[in-house]
Amino acid sequence: MKNLLIPLLTVIPFMCFGQVTLQIDEVDEFEGTLRKITKPSNCFKSEKTAGILYIGAGRVDDAVFISFTITEDLGCLSEYTGRAMLKLIDDSIVEITQITDTDCDDIASARYVLLKRDEMNDPDFESIMATNLKKLETIPIEKIRVYGSEYYSDYIPNDKFKDFDSKNVLIKHFAALK
Repeated sequence: MKNLLIPLLTVIPFMCFGQVTLQIDEVDEFEGTLRKITKPSNCFKSEKTAGILYIGAGRVDDAVFISFTITEDLGCLSEYTGRAMLKLIDDSIVEITQITDTDCDDIASARYVLLKRDEMNDPDFESIMATNLKKLETIPIEKIRVYGSEYYSDYIPNDKFKDFDSKNVLIKHFAALK
């Protein structure tokens, strides 16, 4: 029995289940800053390669972000040009911008703000972010394109998860942040 449990326990953390849980849920005792970060889900796979896209979300007070970790070579995830596009099932597209340092590792990670790069200095950026968040909280994802410094890759819902509609994974992550 023990020999069966060990392989199962190594696979379970990487599967995509219906319940999204928090990895971090804390309030800073000095400043009162709320910080929540979800555990990543691997519900999206590359359309053309064996790459996997791990998806998570987080918030610091009212500021929300999406985190991606990729398992294929796109070059670097660049703090200067990094972006991703989320195509929703209603055919609308939400573009998001990388806000973390450049990562050139084989398995690279980055966090993204819910704005296009040129909207980051817009005086109305909070309203734009709120509009994008509302879409992502309510409309399932059809496809995600992540841009690296050399290549991009399109990720689609992983059809191996029959009991879980992976198109709704971001909706579930944002719900867990409330």
